[in-house]
Amino acid sequence: MSEPDLMFFPTESSMIPYYGIIELKRHDSKILTATRANVVTFSRDAETAIQQTLAYSHASSSWLPSRSASRCLFLGNRAHLFIIMGSSDELITKLGVELHVQQVQNRLPGNVSLIPYDTLLRQFESHLPTRVYFLRLGDYVRARKLLVLCNLASYLGRQPTVRLADHLLSYVGTRQLPFEIVLFPTLVFLARIADQLAGSAIRVGAQGLAEATCAMIKDAGASYVFLGHADVRRNLGDTSAMVRDQTAECFRNDLIPVVCVTGAHKDLETDLLENSLVTELTESLELSLDGNHSSKLVVAYQAQRVIERLEKETVARTVALPTEVVSRRCTLIRSTLRTVYGSEAADSIRVVYGGGVDGANARDLIFAENLAGFLVGRASLQAQSLIPVLDTLVNEGAGTSAR
Repeated sequence: MSEPDLMFFPTESSMIPYYGIIELKRHDSKILTATRANVVTFSRDAETAIQQTLAYSHASSSWLPSRSASRCLFLGNRAHLFIIMGSSDELITKLGVELHVQQVQNRLPGNVSLIPYDTLLRQFESHLPTRVYFLRLGDYVRARKLLVLCNLASYLGRQPTVRLADHLLSYVGTRQLPFEIVLFPTLVFLARIADQLAGSAIRVGAQGLAEATCAMIKDAGASYVFLGHADVRRNLGDTSAMVRDQTAECFRNDLIPVVCVTGAHKDLETDLLENSLVTELTESLELSLDGNHSSKLVVAYQAQRVIERLEKETVARTVALPTEVVSRRCTLIRSTLRTVYGSEAADSIRVVYGGGVDGANARDLIFAENLAGFLVGRASLQAQSLIPVLDTLVNEGAGTSAR
């Protein structure tokens, strides 16, 4: 029998049985298998891990530390066994609370805890002192700040927009935040808000190029521009070829393009949607991108299904995609960027998610793989709904700013 991955003992010299053990599985291993609606079972990996862990507990005499061991970690809960694997989103997606108790929790021995990887990471990171950074699992190293893109669309008039900008100025103050805030007001207020925020760490962006040229937008004080936003593609008929040309024009005017993609498809099955997403992204990209420009490009994945649902709701609700789906889509985008530009250039491009982001779900969404921030819509219209998103990134973003 193989040895457990980690063990905890009460003292360095004591030969009494262990306090606890940890069995680690791959972070992407599955915890559950859904056999049919409302019925789930442990995956084969999970069943194996549980049996291994129980076998370890029955062979405790084989796992005693040497009296000469000087570098053992002596912490833990007496005789408790931990299995760390998979993702909490899998539990959230496949199980409600009642099902979780009935079909998972009640099947585990009393001294066994099954802990998802991302839950463990959050618990660990919450106890880190400030200025300590934790390198998370994944092959994408985030070398730049997170982004929070606040799209006000055409919902706010002049005074509400000015008040929101004032709230953000007060919130940021002189702090060094682990993220960059970009406010996208309607075009008629762009110059006014840019003047108001001048000299602060908050940037201003334009909502598109339909009514102004790059030169005009830059002269108004903007530094970011939405291109191919879902609303513009749907209502004004902007094509991916137009977005590609606009991207090149932004670079020529030293503006940062935010290329928006939805993968919108009449059939929203996963494979078809993701194939459509790759096609839309590839056709929207400026192919002659060099290293200097790649670090300025932003790609925003907008969840079309979420956007359409939000438009039908009369009350704001938490309807963002599950974190595991956001991870898959952002990873797909990252892979496509690498295919087009090569790894070095592609990994300097920030990928953000938009669609139902609010203070309630941002805490989980920020742990999506290959994600570098959010495109916030409805929640950015009022300070009381936007500040909780920013607070989440203050608490969580610093700990994940390098991964």
